[in-house]
Amino acid sequence: MKFRTGKQVASSTPSPGEGRSRRRLLVFGAVVALVAWTALSFLGGVAFLDFLRPSIQNLTGTTSANDAISAVTGAPVRWARAVLSGEEVPRLHIDIKYKHLHKLHEKRDQALAQGLLQSSGDDFVPATIRIGEREVRVKLRLKGDYTDHLEGEKWSMRIHTRKKDQIFGMRRFSIQAPRTRAFQAEPVVLDHYRREGVLAPRYSFVDVSINGDDIGLMAVEESFSKEILESQKRKEGVIIRFNEDAFFANQMRNGIHGPFENFYVAPIKPFGSSTIRKSRDLTTQLEIATGLMRSFLEDRLPASEVFDVEQMTRFMAVSEVWSIRHALRWHNMRFFLNPITLRLEPIAFDVNMQAIYTGTGMSTLAESFPERLLRDPVMRGAFVRNLARIAGETRDGVTTERVEEIEAPMLAILNREFPMRTGLKMKRVERRAAILADVTEENLDLFRPEMVQPQARYPDAVRTYLQQDEAGHYLEFVNVLSVPVVVDALFHPAKGDLERDPLILTEPDALPITLPPTPLEEPPSPVRVRFEPALVKAEAEAESDWEVETMRPVEGRYRVEGQRHHHPLEATAYFPSLDRHPLEPPALEDTLARHPFLERTDAPDELRVAPGDWRVDGSVILPDGIGLAIGPGTTLRFDEKQVLVANGPLTFRGSAESPIVLRSFDDDSLWGGLASLHSDAPHHWEHVVVLNTNGIDRNGWKLTGGVTLHDAPVRIESCRFESNQSEDALNLVRSEFELIDTAFVNTPSDAFDGDFVTGRVVGGSYETIGGDGIDVSGSDITVEGPTLSRVHDKALSIGEGSRAKISGAYVDDAGTALASKDASETEISDSQFERIRHVAIMAYVKKPEYGPSRIVADGIELRDVGRDGLAQLGSRVVLNGTELEPEDADIDELYKQGYMKK
Repeated sequence: MKFRTGKQVASSTPSPGEGRSRRRLLVFGAVVALVAWTALSFLGGVAFLDFLRPSIQNLTGTTSANDAISAVTGAPVRWARAVLSGEEVPRLHIDIKYKHLHKLHEKRDQALAQGLLQSSGDDFVPATIRIGEREVRVKLRLKGDYTDHLEGEKWSMRIHTRKKDQIFGMRRFSIQAPRTRAFQAEPVVLDHYRREGVLAPRYSFVDVSINGDDIGLMAVEESFSKEILESQKRKEGVIIRFNEDAFFANQMRNGIHGPFENFYVAPIKPFGSSTIRKSRDLTTQLEIATGLMRSFLEDRLPASEVFDVEQMTRFMAVSEVWSIRHALRWHNMRFFLNPITLRLEPIAFDVNMQAIYTGTGMSTLAESFPERLLRDPVMRGAFVRNLARIAGETRDGVTTERVEEIEAPMLAILNREFPMRTGLKMKRVERRAAILADVTEENLDLFRPEMVQPQARYPDAVRTYLQQDEAGHYLEFVNVLSVPVVVDALFHPAKGDLERDPLILTEPDALPITLPPTPLEEPPSPVRVRFEPALVKAEAEAESDWEVETMRPVEGRYRVEGQRHHHPLEATAYFPSLDRHPLEPPALEDTLARHPFLERTDAPDELRVAPGDWRVDGSVILPDGIGLAIGPGTTLRFDEKQVLVANGPLTFRGSAESPIVLRSFDDDSLWGGLASLHSDAPHHWEHVVVLNTNGIDRNGWKLTGGVTLHDAPVRIESCRFESNQSEDALNLVRSEFELIDTAFVNTPSDAFDGDFVTGRVVGGSYETIGGDGIDVSGSDITVEGPTLSRVHDKALSIGEGSRAKISGAYVDDAGTALASKDASETEISDSQFERIRHVAIMAYVKKPEYGPSRIVADGIELRDVGRDGLAQLGSRVVLNGTELEPEDADIDELYKQGYMKK
């Protein structure tokens, strides 16, 4: 812009008539500007795409004339306020080579032509993303089932970073136009789920450019991987879903979902299957997760024994208050198997607030899967209880206050590009909540499409599963359709040097096999046929830690009764349903009969161990809610691999002269250890000695700790953990704790491991430790005066977003004295470190999804150390008032060189 210069002209005061004329002119100009703004908005389609269409479906179900006028007339003010707010927005620069961008264009054109996007792993193309000074290599593809994700320039994309890189702490995520998930409504509701402890993906907004072209604001949504679990204080485990491929394929071919609108016949699939295949533990967890879900679907186990009751009912209650139906659809639901509790937890996802439930009843009863859950009286009671509480908070304005708090910075971002976006209309939500707050179990309870055509070709209408039990191998057939299906051929296909061979059935006359119909939204009636497998040698996968037995593939054909043409079928390996939960305890009377040292007390929910030296016959598994008390001078000797499991308070009070001893039968054997998964009352241990544990590995349930205490307050004082061969001698998870004057001796791996804990360590000794002395992740702890000697790895390891204050620590003969890693902050004072082989103090990043760490160390005495300190680039170490110069340290290489264990 150029500025002109010239003579200054003297001004004069206007006459009253001239003043009125000017005011009229200003008013007229403002009216003209408003009309022009409105006309341009509507003519350009902005009002429809940016406000009217999303708002018609968002929260209220309708849009009043006042809402529309307010949205348009208030847009300039909202835009100016947003621009001046200074709210920072990250920017992603995506660069895609022309040939790869062309592939995306072709896929988009195909999706627009058929009305659906069908994605596969082959759709990914390489790209790079620049964020700040970083450049991250990624692969990406288009995402979204429907074409609203592909409108204009804002195409929805699924993005995976390569190797160990991350963006915003995530390695798998999506970007999508804010309108596809109702702008700020999606993150607001996801926040409500998380406040109730329900897993939900992280969600934010960014500016995006593609190959230099600015496409504006996009929403970032986290995908399903271990980062979503770790960021919300869950241990790594498997996430499963119902496979929806045929559900959408039938819609594309025949115009309706039809018989595939049925979760009972949808295969259960995991996320991250390649990672699972490389791990025996994750594979076992997948088998349990699939078996539990199948057991629920087949009425073998009630919902309350398969799912985490609190997590599931809170998920449904929040959905009900917000009138959410989309997230309750069976094909949108995701489930995480908590490896500690072996219960399935929901992951809230795709709430889609522009498609809220507008029926007269409840969304949880309108959808078949949650309605099926609520047939369980335990689940039903918990749902009503949680719904009354959450609805009451919403009715009373508590939820609205939170919404307004977190919505404001989002609107300060969104209104720059979408100035007609207004705040969420919470009055309707509050009115609905007022009704729901009065729901009781007594008043909680106040459709079927036909098949397309007789000759329609249905995708994968017969599920054929390869399974095995004690009697041998068998095929399990499930007919998806609501009409009979006939299987008339089964064979091993030709492959390599092998010719096509008929399948050898145990009953040769079994073919043809007629499969009964499956009514819509009802469980199928599987048909089983036993056969003699033709085994072949399996080729071990690279990096796999176990070998999988395999057999020749099985294929066949079937025809729908009444049709002339045949369809191919292919048998796939599948996990069978479970007859009972892996952690199902025996009846209390059976437990008392088997273990004569157990006695009842005056308390109905407590047992005690009679004084004496007892050999334990088998494992001690106590019923839920039953606590255990042990007094001085008592010894329990467990046979090889046997365990003690309780879900009630453990009150173990020995004395210095007569401690309680939990050990293996003799010094040459190992027992599994002890675990408590939950207790409302605290655990209290004094003068307890735990010897020779090896970690629990029971029916696919595997814990790393010799002693594992989960989800309960814990106080452990003057105890001793010795010669424990498990990965962690003591593992506390999601607990408040006090660990006072406790000794850990002769442990080949970690001594004390705290995951997502809050509490303090006072005194205590850690001697001859093969791994870490004190190792915490996602925790907030104080440590006062411990002594750690002969620790092979890290004496003090603070990781994964932990906060630690340490004082008076004495470390002698260790690999590393103190490590603070992965977005952890550590303060340490008045401590001595001697004979440190590698580095005394280190701050670095091991897991890129977290970020740099910080250590402030004052009053530290160092003697005979390999190196005083190390701060990786981005991390900070301040040692006795001097900040160390950060350096480009290769942490992976340090691990390889033996500085630290994995």
